[in-house]
Amino acid sequence: MAFPEDDDVPRRDEPFRLCRVDTGTPVVDVLHVASTIWSRFRGLQLRRPLPSGHGLLMVPCNSIHTMFVRFAIDVLFLSEEGIVTEVRRDVHPWRVVLPHGASAHAVLEMAAGSPTVEPGTAIAIDSGGGAVPAQLRFLAGEREAPSLENGSC
Repeated sequence: MAFPEDDDVPRRDEPFRLCRVDTGTPVVDVLHVASTIWSRFRGLQLRRPLPSGHGLLMVPCNSIHTMFVRFAIDVLFLSEEGIVTEVRRDVHPWRVVLPHGASAHAVLEMAAGSPTVEPGTAIAIDSGGGAVPAQLRFLAGEREAPSLENGSC
């Protein structure tokens, strides 16, 4: 499921991925980005369910709603440093979701039942060696990445 009309990041041969910094394990294999007012508003409304491994990153964003979303989702709130500050599992349609603690810089929406990520986990972008767009640079911080044989997650 692609969002070519909404994706705010230029199309590439290889999609961006998000990975755990501590293990290099992929969190999202195909990252869609919503960074304009319109694309963040539209989000997942009236769309088909996200396939496993796909995620929609809304940035900047500190809360979401699931009005007109037809399926349950898992939600990760991310800080400006790319740290997961809060996780909400199995959020059903017609809900408003606000972080309980600190404010979020971005929100990652994934299919319900996606791989477990705990608060405090650092998330980084795998650009496949390509340039990282400005709106995603907070995920490409100067953190020590895991040592992987192929150089990516």
